[in-house]
Amino acid sequence: MPIVCYGLRGEVIPPLEEKKTFTYRNFETIFTNTVTTKSGRKITVPRSLESEDQTNVADNLRRETEAIIPSQAVPRFAAGNKQAHHRRICWDALTHTEDRLTCRHPHPKLSNLYVALGGIFHGYKQIFSSPPTAAFAVMHKFLPNAGKYMVNVLTGASNGAEKDQAWSRKRETQWRGKGSESQLWRELKSLDNDGGALHPAAKL
Repeated sequence: MPIVCYGLRGEVIPPLEEKKTFTYRNFETIFTNTVTTKSGRKITVPRSLESEDQTNVADNLRRETEAIIPSQAVPRFAAGNKQAHHRRICWDALTHTEDRLTCRHPHPKLSNLYVALGGIFHGYKQIFSSPPTAAFAVMHKFLPNAGKYMVNVLTGASNGAEKDQAWSRKRETQWRGKGSESQLWRELKSLDNDGGALHPAAKL
């Protein structure tokens, strides 16, 4: 069975021989989970593992995913009202410009802090576990590619002018109104109820 990339809407990954697990992911249904910090700043964060099981997926999200991925990308597989046995919310850090951050923190008091995160929904490919998970086994080639660039950052070497600029921390004036900043997302808590009203993305 081939790997199916359904435009920017999702993907279908066939089962590994030892796992026997057919996996599909919905990339179209994007939402935030906005909280207010003590300083009054609004940010979006994953739900706490202590307070909410990540496998607790709202009916609205489940129905959207079933309608977008299996029924459209692999209709023969979805025939007969087949249902998924396991569902999980995949959290990732989508940056305002949709570029990953691979850089040293610019503040002089945090000069020993290096950042390697964000981008546009590739975080699930960077799973470390023992034994390896299915996602790690399928996407393991992604890790050395990102790692070699991070080594350059750690050693002070350049990744090239274009990459250095794209992967560096940007001032608000550089990303305001661009990429994910210009889009409207739904709030997770509203998806649990009525399908979710659109709103501007909170800051990461």
